[in-house]
Amino acid sequence: MAKKTPTTFEPIKPTRAHEAILAQLQCKILEGELAPGDRLPSERVMMETFGVSRPTVREALRVAESMGLVAVRHGDPGGPRVLGMPSVGVSRVLDSLLSAERTSVAELLEARMVLEGTAARLAAARPAAELGPLEQAYREMEQASAFAQFVEADALFHCRVAEVGGNRLLVVILTALRDPIVRLITTGLSGDTEVGARAKILRAHREILKAIRSRDAAAADRRSRRHLFDLYAALVATEERRRLESLLG
Repeated sequence: MAKKTPTTFEPIKPTRAHEAILAQLQCKILEGELAPGDRLPSERVMMETFGVSRPTVREALRVAESMGLVAVRHGDPGGPRVLGMPSVGVSRVLDSLLSAERTSVAELLEARMVLEGTAARLAAARPAAELGPLEQAYREMEQASAFAQFVEADALFHCRVAEVGGNRLLVVILTALRDPIVRLITTGLSGDTEVGARAKILRAHREILKAIRSRDAAAADRRSRRHLFDLYAALVATEERRRLESLLG
């Protein structure tokens, strides 16, 4: 295997230095030059490379960690580990907005219906040879023994739809949108309703997958929106539900 080219950083101006460091880290991680599992240089090396103090390096790493880009363990001789999960940071922002009642469940659901429908439409345009990861995600849903495993497989299915569609930004946004909603309804999909919820969700995902296999973009879009509406619409007020119904086509 070819040796990986060492990552190089550029000197920065000291004004708001931690933001300049963060910008370089974010760019190299999101563009794939630094992949998940890679290690960043140690704090000392980063201080020398960027020409800044230790507190400045630590502030940049703190923000990068809050964004889901890196994992930091002070004193780890291997240096911070790259996570490359920007959806974590977006999820935290959405959770804060929900807690402050600045964004409603209905608004989150509306956004997810539009974006997931689009992701399914894009996936339906891909050749059958690229659907393997999506097919596997559906099989994992079918085979999950515990309901918690089923929920994880469900999340993976939605992620795979977006990944197959080929738009990386959709993957980040949809992951971030999904998590706050799921945390709100975890209790509602447990206990005596697990069997019924599981059967309903599997049936909906089977229909979405069928439309994608058939390369029927309109049906994939429509079934994705319908699935989300049927699963979550009971959580919103009647007036908001009518607005969501307008997205069903």
